Amino acid sequence: LREMGFKTGMTGDGVNDAPALKRADVGIAVAGATDAARAASDIVLTQEGLSTIIEGIIVSRCIFQRMQNFIVYRISATLQLLVFFFIAVLSFHPNEFQPSNLDDSEAWPDFFKLPVLMLMLITLLNDGTLISIGYDNVKPSK
Repeated sequence: LREMGFKTGMTGDGVNDAPALKRADVGIAVAGATDAARAASDIVLTQEGLSTIIEGIIVSRCIFQRMQNFIVYRISATLQLLVFFFIAVLSFHPNEFQPSNLDDSEAWPDFFKLPVLMLMLITLLNDGTLISIGYDNVKPSK
């Protein structure tokens, strides 16, 4: 399987399994394994049975799905903010919206101004939505 490019895993508990555990991409020593098998393996199971391997794979796939959701959301939210501010700066001229009853001493600026605190507030509120992704109920990939 390794010659064909597949990743391999091996489970074992005895001294005779130690070379295969060491050579495999992922060596897993089961509960009650000898010291040689534990030293040669990458993962040591502390509970009886192999169901913990399946549970570990499911949990890791859920974590990976959450990370993928975070990255997709973060990129799309950043692009949304960038496009909004880019369009706002280039297309809106505040002096066109100046009220007629305003005297000339209080002239509006010729360009769009966004206070730094407002930008930070928008960014923090946007980041607040990212907290929910860490606790999202995801389905692991098959």
